[in-house]
Amino acid sequence: MKKTGLVILAFLGTLAAALIVAVAYGHYLFHLQVEAEIDSLLNRARQSPADLVDLEQLDRLPNLLQRYFRFTLVNRGTYIRSANLMFSGLCRTGSNRPWLPIDGRQVLCAVPPGFVRSTSKTIAPAVWVKSRDRYMDRRGSALSKIFSVVDVVDDEGGPLDQSELLRFLSEAVWIPTVLLPGKNVGWEPIDESSARVVITDGDNRAAARVAFGDDGSILQITTSGRYRKMDEEYRRTGWSGIYRNYQTIDGVRVPTEMEAVWHLDSGDFNYALFFLSRVEYDRRR
Repeated sequence: MKKTGLVILAFLGTLAAALIVAVAYGHYLFHLQVEAEIDSLLNRARQSPADLVDLEQLDRLPNLLQRYFRFTLVNRGTYIRSANLMFSGLCRTGSNRPWLPIDGRQVLCAVPPGFVRSTSKTIAPAVWVKSRDRYMDRRGSALSKIFSVVDVVDDEGGPLDQSELLRFLSEAVWIPTVLLPGKNVGWEPIDESSARVVITDGDNRAAARVAFGDDGSILQITTSGRYRKMDEEYRRTGWSGIYRNYQTIDGVRVPTEMEAVWHLDSGDFNYALFFLSRVEYDRRR
């Protein structure tokens, strides 16, 4: 019996060691994939010229947009090519579910529009989920893995092409020169405090309503066309991003807090709170 017990313990020890190695290797591979995608994104950003912002263009914009761009471009004379964001926060999967800690990194590229977002959240003691959302080459992608190994979500294309472009639009508040009217971005004032913005990238198109504060800041971006995965299907759902606590970073005034809300038939569901800890513009790596 003692010999049998020792064999069982040895087997369990070997199994535990193998699982630890598998998880560590999976984490390593996940990290490599994300870093390779970020490198690709930053290489594209560096290829776009660091053009000067035409400040005279602002004088030709509707008053609402003039106030926003003069509010946000405090001391920025060139277009932003990329932004590197570090953040922490809380998220939940239901209104009656607990808030879970989340932290991550996001890199946004202005031209061509794209981003890579990597997050980590703990869903139970010693149980974590690594996620990566991406918009690149006009394709949206979502990937989530428990322990960085077991796939929970691995989707690409289809509804995600438009939905991830919409995410890019809602997070362009951190690269505000992207929002200047141009070939791929158009604005249409709605009233004295809101306007409709549309961004196109090839065949992909995303539109939202933007609400502005009296000081010109963007307070909220709302759309009815963002896709939410429910019962293994993506369904168009109303969504809002709410922005707070603006601070000036490298000549640009941007929000450092964001609340994300789904507008469901049962009522509004705020599912995420994000707090920026660092913002860097046009970094080399």
